[in-house]
Amino acid sequence: MRKITLFILLSLCLSNILLIADAQSEQYPIISAENITALQSIQTYDFDDLPAGVMPAVGLFAVNQDATKVVTFGRYDNTPPLSLAILWGYAQSPIVNQIDDGSIARVLSNDGRCLYTGYREYFAVWELQTDEEMAHLVYRSPSFVGDAVNNIWVEEDNNQTSDPCPTQVYAEFIAADGTMYVVDYEGDIIQSQLFPHEDDDQIFARVGRIDPPLALTVTSDGVIWRWNMLTNTVEDMIEAGGVATYGAMNRAGTHYVWLGQDYSGLYIVDWVNGINRLLAPLNGVYISHLDISADGSVVLGTDPEDDEGTVSAWLVETGERLNLGPYRDCDRTQPDQVELSRDGTALVIGCDRGIDIWRVLESES
Repeated sequence: MRKITLFILLSLCLSNILLIADAQSEQYPIISAENITALQSIQTYDFDDLPAGVMPAVGLFAVNQDATKVVTFGRYDNTPPLSLAILWGYAQSPIVNQIDDGSIARVLSNDGRCLYTGYREYFAVWELQTDEEMAHLVYRSPSFVGDAVNNIWVEEDNNQTSDPCPTQVYAEFIAADGTMYVVDYEGDIIQSQLFPHEDDDQIFARVGRIDPPLALTVTSDGVIWRWNMLTNTVEDMIEAGGVATYGAMNRAGTHYVWLGQDYSGLYIVDWVNGINRLLAPLNGVYISHLDISADGSVVLGTDPEDDEGTVSAWLVETGERLNLGPYRDCDRTQPDQVELSRDGTALVIGCDRGIDIWRVLESES
């Protein structure tokens, strides 16, 4: 009997070791034009699985480096709208952590251990917990009264081990007078006034959904300026020939895709070669969310008006459009948030019923 018990225990331990090794060694392909036809939905998180009494705050989320961990937000019946961080991928069931309410910006660390949240007058760093309900408040910045966080980002140092959460944190604030500035982890202002054009009237608009520290501004005559907010300098500029205010840029800043006026077409800016060109005509078709792969070889359009509830792809080299199929069922078809993971391996779609994660699943040869 003792030998049988020992054999069972050893078998279970070996199985657990193998499972852990497989999970740690699993690497997903980076999405590109070469493998785009294999991009598909492989995992969903359903808000119906939340613990009793937890109400989700639509499809807003933050993901770690490779989207293996996702944090969504919610509340209890008697608490503010964004006072709960809901952890998915940390255990077999979702885990609920209490945090401050009302966050404007939300970023998850590479390993998913720490959540960075920006509020109207300050930002905070939370160490998420898997065995208790209250997240640990690691740091809260000084308050900048009357101002509000517009962006927050983290530059992680893999050699940093002394702190529970990375401290290379930066927040972009919008002041009451409309000017923008950047502060570091300690709340020290490192850039006092962003985007210092010689003539401030040149700026017509700021492009949204651009990953910091990069930023894009557009002039009324169609010139796009690419900025680095850490150095507050112009890295590049190009004449687009139109007001290119709605689009997406890859994290390296080499390519920018934008939607033409009246949704006439998709245009692609190749910053490396200094080219702006028509990628594909759209003939008035609106696209809810645009993304572009890490290498700039393929554009992703989620919820296009002519094929609602699906994901399309456009090959940058040829302009060819591919229909990749529908994403998860949602009561409201248009997603609340769509993002590529920071490593470029996952497309994450959030809506009022949950999260849908798309990855490249290449067939075994």
